Amino acid sequence: MTQPISVVTGGGGPQLGWGICLALAEHGNHVVVADADPEAASRATSLLREMGFSATPSTLDVTDLSSVQEAIKQIETRLGRIDSLVNSAGIGLDKPIQLVTSLDFDRLMHVNVRGAMWCASAVSRVMAAQGGGSIVNIGTVHALGTATGYGLYSASKSALVSLSRALAVELGDDRIRCNVVHPGALRREQDLDPESGDPEVRERHAAFAQVRQVIHSPIRPVDVGNAVAFLASDAARMITGTELTVDAGTSALLHDLRPATKHQPR
Repeated sequence: MTQPISVVTGGGGPQLGWGICLALAEHGNHVVVADADPEAASRATSLLREMGFSATPSTLDVTDLSSVQEAIKQIETRLGRIDSLVNSAGIGLDKPIQLVTSLDFDRLMHVNVRGAMWCASAVSRVMAAQGGGSIVNIGTVHALGTATGYGLYSASKSALVSLSRALAVELGDDRIRCNVVHPGALRREQDLDPESGDPEVRERHAAFAQVRQVIHSPIRPVDVGNAVAFLASDAARMITGTELTVDAGTSALLHDLRPATKHQPR
């Protein structure tokens, strides 16, 4: 197979996972849709194939080391190589820190940090043997500045950023790159369709885009996927240990209570 092979954990997810898989496929990758839910992986794979893209399903549970190792072994055996890994599998939590339980803590860290580490460790062995590759970890703007209730979630993603830098340093001699993509507030595709989705959710998203984004258009999952596809490609061959934010300028904006005005070019 001459196409680059991209493995996407959490690829069966209907929002971000799908957007990343679709973008990678559109950029010419053979996409391995890896998910703990085999039905979700098969469903996303079938959709990609119906669109004319090349894809393979894989059952991979990032919380189970043996599952990770076996899945990566099977992928290498079947496809011969792995050119990029996207650690998209992750979970969130909206709970004040004073109410966080040890179960909450362990669950978030196991999925968002340990799971990414296990996948990177397994895939890096394949990449080192073949002469290099790219790892892209999915962070969040909450790793840059967070809000009430998202403290533990932001802490887990900040830990993922540190892990990504460590991977970039440790794996650089093997020509393996590691970077982070931070999505902003994503709009589900059904929320973009005026004929479907929850009108209240659409209105809330539209209001957020007007007040908290510099670019006032909705951020689609595939927009994040396009950033991932760039970092996974040879076009980014000298980019490692860094972060790319896809948030329409939210993290750059200092909230201004003055009425919005249009600035005319001089």
